[in-house]
Amino acid sequence: MQGQIVLLMLKESPKYMWWLLTSDHEDAKLFRANIRPYNMLFSFTSIGGKVDRSVKKRRGPSMFVLQRENNHLIGALKPKPGVYAKFQQLYIMDTKNEVDNRIEVMR
Repeated sequence: MQGQIVLLMLKESPKYMWWLLTSDHEDAKLFRANIRPYNMLFSFTSIGGKVDRSVKKRRGPSMFVLQRENNHLIGALKPKPGVYAKFQQLYIMDTKNEVDNRIEVMR
């Protein structure tokens, strides 16, 4: 649009978040290696559909192709007996156990 669109400046990231994203410290490297699973811990849904994995890995972020209809999968509010809570179940379950549930999902 030849300069007609002006984007607002982004707010500065919190110092600790910036440190996690840029530091060579072992904790920061571990955070970056697991950033997607950490993000998924707070998801209420997961994506579903027919996945085409034929896309070759190239430079840049990894990707996959979803064919036809895509949907969001929302599970039960409570996990089945003997199964650890995940997605929105982590927010529904006993809050005392919430942290332990999230840690167990990461193992």
